[in-house]
Amino acid sequence: MDENKPKREKRKRIMTSIVDSEIYGDNICSINAKFITNYELTFKTNLFKDKHYNIRKDFGEDDGTPRNGIEEESVCKLIENTLIHVLHYSMRYGSIINYPPFNPKTSFRIVLQDKTSGEKDFLNVAAEYHFESLNSFEITIWTAMAIENFRYRDPQYIVEIHNDKTVLKQKERGKINYKMELELP
Repeated sequence: MDENKPKREKRKRIMTSIVDSEIYGDNICSINAKFITNYELTFKTNLFKDKHYNIRKDFGEDDGTPRNGIEEESVCKLIENTLIHVLHYSMRYGSIINYPPFNPKTSFRIVLQDKTSGEKDFLNVAAEYHFESLNSFEITIWTAMAIENFRYRDPQYIVEIHNDKTVLKQKERGKINYKMELELP
């Protein structure tokens, strides 16, 4: 045998896992569950803007001071980026999405906050979500402001969007309380 001859590496073995569709295993609910199938649902979302928001966007405050940073494109993008999380939070806590019978005086509005920018002012959007039918929601933008100290009402929910997550908070008895957070996809 030649000692200077390089040793040959062992051949790598191909390892595959075989999934048996007849085996029962763990899922969230049971230790004896068998997978059947999966499917995706789609929701139609009708987005509206209230006249108040439109006036503030186009003409600013009553004294003529402009409201910068509340362009329709960025407001709509914030609503789109947080929609699935708002649905999740509403299923978890209720009182975020309004269900029939509708009463405008008692409908819940939430505040969406974009905290992804490094600027001092954050985009705050007050919106109302309404269930229309089994797969349809209506969202109305009431107002928007790009300020750091946005005023909330009791018991209003706040959904903050950060770089990698959303955070749900609620104003309760004058205090802002943390509820939970979800990672962004």
